[in-house]
Amino acid sequence: VIFNGLGYQIIGGINASDFNNIVIDKTGGDVTLNQDITINGSATFTEGILNSSSTNSINFLDDATVSGCTNASFVNGPVIKTGDDAFIFPTGKDGKYAPAGISAPGTKNDIFTIEYFKTSFGDLSVFGTLIKVSSVEYWEIERTLSTSAVKVELYFNDANFSGITNLNTNDIMVAHYNGVDWVDLGGIDGLLH
Repeated sequence: VIFNGLGYQIIGGINASDFNNIVIDKTGGDVTLNQDITINGSATFTEGILNSSSTNSINFLDDATVSGCTNASFVNGPVIKTGDDAFIFPTGKDGKYAPAGISAPGTKNDIFTIEYFKTSFGDLSVFGTLIKVSSVEYWEIERTLSTSAVKVELYFNDANFSGITNLNTNDIMVAHYNGVDWVDLGGIDGLLH
């Protein structure tokens, strides 16, 4: 299914929709989910934003793929991945494509959810080896249904926005907020336990 043309489009209805392949190619406007959808094959992002929410989600099933994301085309809202594949979540917000990836989980039933936020988390208290955390962006990563330990990779491509100009792996860590402080999970590809 190709979503194209001008104006806004809505994927609605009473029941969730299953798609094999979708293409988001909107020269004007976005596509908004008013129901849950699943992707069995591939999602190609050419132009335009796909808006999801916690109540109207997009779930990439086992072996599903994503391609083509840019600052002009990504998912604004939570993205769910089911399966045992390494996956790069096509997340972003407010004109900024900011993906996050996970290594392959252990089973086809594992489910992870990731959403990007282009703002400060709020509580920036650090603990242990951390000096500071980003005050401009963060990713919310949830092990929705899984016991697999996966590596998490966070992507950033705009040093002017993120403030990261040196990719020295001794200086940049993935951090996790434990409800009280931010704690160090390790180098650029932190391990989510």
